[in-house]
Amino acid sequence: MDILDMGPAFKAAIARLRAFAEDRANWYYPGMQGLPGDNPGYVLDAGTLRIVFTWTVVEHLGQVGVFRHLSVSTRMRAPGSQQLPSRMHTYTVAHLLGFTGARMSGEVAVAPSMTWQIEISGPEAAIPHVMLVERAPAEALVPSATSN
Repeated sequence: MDILDMGPAFKAAIARLRAFAEDRANWYYPGMQGLPGDNPGYVLDAGTLRIVFTWTVVEHLGQVGVFRHLSVSTRMRAPGSQQLPSRMHTYTVAHLLGFTGARMSGEVAVAPSMTWQIEISGPEAAIPHVMLVERAPAEALVPSATSN
């Protein structure tokens, strides 16, 4: 099982990661930029977890969607093992990054929202991980009065 200290230092690091990803200047456009995991602004290494978080812009059939996109993997595994991060840590990280609707027990997310799309990598993955996606709020697409 992964170990995660969710104290003040972790929460501050999560807040920095969230602020970076939510800034329109840093939104991720697949195919137009390198991989998010290669950009330190999108990455947080915390305890045994590696967290990669973006606001990802996707265009399909002329429609544009913006999604919160989170990938969580564990860096502490035996060679050849398929160890995944704990569900509660993954859901709690998602909650702290702005994903909505998780069932909470105190400060811990014990179950995901029905609005989250969840994918768990299979044994063929080079790095076993859990990926969560949630559509960003509609107001995110409306430029603010302060944006250029």
